[in-house]
Amino acid sequence: MWFTIYHAEKLPSTIESYANEIRRVSGVLDRVLKDKEFLVGDKFGYADAAFVTWYLIIPLFADRINLEADFPVLNAWLEHMKARPAIARILHDREAAMKAK
Repeated sequence: MWFTIYHAEKLPSTIESYANEIRRVSGVLDRVLKDKEFLVGDKFGYADAAFVTWYLIIPLFADRINLEADFPVLNAWLEHMKARPAIARILHDREAAMKAK
């Protein structure tokens, strides 16, 4: 994220490296979630919450990564997780705080 937004010099190779890592992790999660509702165990946990927030950076890479097309299982899982009341509330509060800055 730093090299995409804040760094004074745009470094295409660094940005592409981050995009490749997101693709790699997304592929792993897409495969894992084919047979599971949650990342670890049989109920919502920290790993699920952590990855939902990690994926908030995806819009920064929208020209390089299309979750819906390339990782449909992961994308459906993310949408399901974001609809959970606690996560939805956190995302709403985060967005409000970002707008207030």
